[in-house]
Amino acid sequence: MVNFLDIADYRDFLKAYYERRKKEMPLFSYRMMGEKLGLDASYLFRVLQKKQHLPSHAIPMAKELLGLSGRAAEYFDILVASAQTKDTKKKAELAEQAVALRDVERKSIGESELRFLSEW
Repeated sequence: MVNFLDIADYRDFLKAYYERRKKEMPLFSYRMMGEKLGLDASYLFRVLQKKQHLPSHAIPMAKELLGLSGRAAEYFDILVASAQTKDTKKKAELAEQAVALRDVERKSIGESELRFLSEW
């Protein structure tokens, strides 16, 4: 599974999911994945090739398909908004929000550090 902090474009989430499913089940196709997202196979192919964006009605279904929730779902939404906006100022704001979500993960205290602090 791809860590959401390693993704810079929301379409990479979808592509990683497709590739993983294709390895698990060789008959998995763009048509099968497209049906789950309410898209036809050719449109999904163009999305995965980063030539088009997901339509707004497919975004909640994509998050459900990918099993994203919490911070990962919020990060996905920010990436979608960033990819779809043309305004450079808005893109910069969204990039800052994405970095802030990444930093929360980096600054979190691990289980070993917590055990050490409680023993100390």
